[in-house]
Amino acid sequence: ARPNSWGFSASITDFGFGLGLFYRYAINQDVNVGLNLDIGGAKANKEYGLTNEIKLNRIYVMPLLANIQYRLFTKGLSESFRPYVTIGAGPVFVMTTDGQKEYFKALASPSFNVTYGFSFGFGANFGLDPKTTFGANIRYFLIPYSKGVESVQGARLTDFNAVALTVTYGYNW
Repeated sequence: ARPNSWGFSASITDFGFGLGLFYRYAINQDVNVGLNLDIGGAKANKEYGLTNEIKLNRIYVMPLLANIQYRLFTKGLSESFRPYVTIGAGPVFVMTTDGQKEYFKALASPSFNVTYGFSFGFGANFGLDPKTTFGANIRYFLIPYSKGVESVQGARLTDFNAVALTVTYGYNW
């Protein structure tokens, strides 16, 4: 078996859609360690996109989490279905841009902050191709943000906790 894997991910959360990258290294048949970078937007739960809302900040959340995966039922299931549980922790980068400026002009002058975050979840990898990895998982992100930031006027976000449904595709070597 090939111990290294890297690839791409796409996810949907309470906040919207996101993209990501991952790297995994197999310690043994049941345990993988890795690094995930997920990138997605965030908004207040009362942000509806109405014309009378005053948009103050566009918010992007980028957790960079070291994680460990433990494969379940190694002896009982076929190699084409490999369920696992996962847990991760690491820094989370929070980027904000001015919501009053035009989108691309605002991207030229972002503000960055760092907090910490955790994730846990379960998923499965599918298929028998030794050169590629395909999988899906559900993770819960715990990301406190005590500094807080307003997405729209009157709606302050003090955490970026979210459930993420993610699909992954990667290459093994």
